[in-house]
Amino acid sequence: MSTRSQVCCVENGQPLYLYQHCDGYDTPKNVQGALLAGKIRWNSPSYLTRIIFSHMLISGRYEYDGKTVDPVEETIGYGISLTPCENQYNLLIVDHDRKLIGFMDSEAYNPELIVDSQWFTYPEYLELNENQLETAYGMHR
Repeated sequence: MSTRSQVCCVENGQPLYLYQHCDGYDTPKNVQGALLAGKIRWNSPSYLTRIIFSHMLISGRYEYDGKTVDPVEETIGYGISLTPCENQYNLLIVDHDRKLIGFMDSEAYNPELIVDSQWFTYPEYLELNENQLETAYGMHR
């Protein structure tokens, strides 16, 4: 069964959804890795969004019949949209304007649904351990 997920990158109040059809449980760690790798781009939303999506794609590589399958060369599995897609876990939000990461129990971005305790600064998010990430992401419901 697929574990769908999406990252919602928000700039100037406008959401952009990065969709992953399989292995969605890796999404919080992928975003953590992207923030670390893209630290010099924390002030460049377009670059940081691309770095996040690249980390999603890199994690989607797999071996099949002795060959590496690269999602970049496939036509399924990943997408970029202005409208929300299916989501199996909490929506992971990257708020570029405030430099915060948040989680929302919803498929669509709605800033009114997030309470302050669910937001992490970029440095705080990098410090979260695997159990904390899984809890925030909704894997321990």
